[in-house]
Amino acid sequence: MGSATSRNGYASLTPEPEEEQNIINSGSSNIDNKVGRVLYPHPVHVWPAIITTTFTIRITPFAKNSTSSGDGMALVFAQDNRPSPNDSYGSYLGMFDRSTQGGNYQQIGVELDTFMNEFDPDGNHIGIVTTSITNPVAFHSLNNTEVDLKSGRDIEVKVDYNGWTKMISISIGYSNSQLKSVLNHSINLPDIIPTSVYVGFTASTGKTLPESHQILNWFFTSVPLPVLSVKHSPIGKFKIIMMIVIPVLVLFTLLSVSREAWKRRYEKSDRKEDIESLSRTGVDAPKMFGYKELSKATCKFSKENIVGRGGFGSVYKGFMLENGKTIAVKKISATSKQGMFSVTS
Repeated sequence: MGSATSRNGYASLTPEPEEEQNIINSGSSNIDNKVGRVLYPHPVHVWPAIITTTFTIRITPFAKNSTSSGDGMALVFAQDNRPSPNDSYGSYLGMFDRSTQGGNYQQIGVELDTFMNEFDPDGNHIGIVTTSITNPVAFHSLNNTEVDLKSGRDIEVKVDYNGWTKMISISIGYSNSQLKSVLNHSINLPDIIPTSVYVGFTASTGKTLPESHQILNWFFTSVPLPVLSVKHSPIGKFKIIMMIVIPVLVLFTLLSVSREAWKRRYEKSDRKEDIESLSRTGVDAPKMFGYKELSKATCKFSKENIVGRGGFGSVYKGFMLENGKTIAVKKISATSKQGMFSVTS
């Protein structure tokens, strides 16, 4: 859109000189006050999300060794895919014009500013812009990073946004060199832009010496986050905490119940093995019978067959059909531990 063109494998946002000998000064009407914009054609989900984007740019003044070319370019997250506003050239970097400056247009931009206006810290800075180009929410001079935006060299920029912490982080450096972190700022995207936006780049020239703005490559990723993760209210935080705490408590309770049940089963099995062991090894130990055999012999432990009661259970009279013998069966109370071993005494 606007002055943007595609050539030789890169995107050029503003006009470029056709030949070295045709370099023209700032008064030429065909290259000053130009605006270009390129946007990814589909809306991109940006919150709640983790966003990482890396791009390489090259900004080159038309005049060699110029220190006063302008005006710069920006990575932009816009509410729609309309072209740049009318008269958004110069210091507005294709993001605003006089009618939209300070308005309610929902967008956020990372500006790479190459010209010092009266409201700028210098002519080589990076900033975060929302509703006003003259009043950025954050900015940082690049003069102490050894990176000159209009050096004509390939410059790599990395922008990260953490939807959990609401932090935007910007790093910059020349290509094939280590990037330096230059700006970190807390910003809540839901207060500024819609859930899905159009992402791309804008650039502009003014009435100073012109410069070209090239995008050599661009990588962008957005990983959606759970909606509750962006809640800042006490209720939202409480819900998140409860979503974590409740499953943990339920799991802990289930594990405790399972452990107790296993412990009881193990102790019961242990007692059974102990009494069976004593019964097999005792000199005068009684013969072992199965429960079904004893139940059959005592008519299912009928009350009519009770011949006595003790401290650990009741004694039943029984009759063994196999050998015709009358027997006495002591049924130990389920709550008795000592009673099991009294059988062998």
